[in-house]
Amino acid sequence: MKPGRNDPCPCGSRKKYKVCCLAKAEVSTDFLYDKLSDAYNRLSERMLQFAHKVLGEYGFSEAMAEFLLWPEDDQYDAELDRRADSHSAIFFPWLLFNWVWDPDDFDERSAIPIDTTIAEAFLKDPKARLDPLEKRIIEATIAKPFSFYEVIECRPNQGLRLKDVFLGEEVDVSERSGSQHARAGDIFYARVARIDAVAMLAGCGSILIPPDYKPHLIRFRPVLHENGKTPITLRDLDDYDFELREIYFGIYDRLTTPPQIRNTDGDPLVLHRLHYEIDSAEVAFDRLKALCVTESEKEMLADAQRDDAGRIHKIDLTWSRKGNRQIKSFENTILGQLHIDGRSLKIEVNSAKRAERIRGEVKKRLGEHAVYKTTEILTDNAFSHEEGEHAPDPRQEELLKHPEVRAHLVKVLSDHWSGWVDTKIPALGGKTPRQAIKTPAGRESVEALLLGAERDAARFPQLPEVAVEAVRNARRALGLDKDHGH
Repeated sequence: MKPGRNDPCPCGSRKKYKVCCLAKAEVSTDFLYDKLSDAYNRLSERMLQFAHKVLGEYGFSEAMAEFLLWPEDDQYDAELDRRADSHSAIFFPWLLFNWVWDPDDFDERSAIPIDTTIAEAFLKDPKARLDPLEKRIIEATIAKPFSFYEVIECRPNQGLRLKDVFLGEEVDVSERSGSQHARAGDIFYARVARIDAVAMLAGCGSILIPPDYKPHLIRFRPVLHENGKTPITLRDLDDYDFELREIYFGIYDRLTTPPQIRNTDGDPLVLHRLHYEIDSAEVAFDRLKALCVTESEKEMLADAQRDDAGRIHKIDLTWSRKGNRQIKSFENTILGQLHIDGRSLKIEVNSAKRAERIRGEVKKRLGEHAVYKTTEILTDNAFSHEEGEHAPDPRQEELLKHPEVRAHLVKVLSDHWSGWVDTKIPALGGKTPRQAIKTPAGRESVEALLLGAERDAARFPQLPEVAVEAVRNARRALGLDKDHGH
């Protein structure tokens, strides 16, 4: 195994490796990597030409269909167009080194023998005239299937130390472009081929998979590890190539498809504005005020506008309920806003279900005192007052200067993460983090979720340092802080 930067230098100088022979080793590795990378790229181009020649248009398209997990006929063209460009970095290496001709899947004959990869056929072709290095590249690449690799250490513009999520093996990979944006905890879907002292990516997915997805991969280990007694092998990864690719495509789609924004009831966020004609602002307020649980009647009336006779003319109230279904630490949930102005009642909500529900409430409470007119369905985020859904308020920074506001936010974050450790998490198979850490796989999954949470917390719009500390407190509560180095 390659010595660490702070380990004693293997040359026996008694100096640390980083101040002794590391620079020489990196120069040598860089030279070998450049040589191998150039040879691999040239070889791939030649083998692709060979593949087009022996497969023809039909065979090539059928190989693509298998790569895309055999999409339905009526979906094939759309699926091909959608994925071909995005996944070319893994399709072509897979085509050359993984795909084999199976007569059960095709109607036409092939110039490639049954159960033989294109790379193996090219290796045996006397017309290829391969030099010794090219032969070694093909043999080394054929030997390694695609897998998922976690980044253990990143050296920008130089390389990565990766750990196979399934095999548990660690390897130092020379890689310039892929190491520029990766961070410890990120996951690659890739193939790692080693030739002499240099390991390189011989096919790699186009996305960095965040740590949050590692529990999903861990839950697949028992499928690969059917008997539970022997370690997972390269043969196992090769046998489950289809399923691993299916997992990668699923993750890719989730990461690249814009999420459907939902409110805290889980309803799709569709903004509705309902219009009513009412016969009395005072009657409307008196009968609708019970919909608000966040303010007292006195607080609501404090901002009311009255006419010359002292009657309510204009007033706003918040439709709310106690508790929050998704965020248990929130005391209330804002469901909508009601605006009473003379003989007009305007109600704003952020889902079709809430629009239907408030119509029922108005009918029950106001009856003939309100006549429904119309509902606008808005396409922008002009309003949304529910916690966590509204656009950033330019006054937030000023508001956060108040100690009581900061204290409340700290409490909300602290309560959420202190409760998280005993909350059943789908990614943990329905177990709580406290239960999951009792097994090595569960502990590994919880670590990955916490790492992802810390990254998200660092981007928290209000007090990111407080958000990060709240996640770390959860780590401490589970006894994982020592492992993480905090």
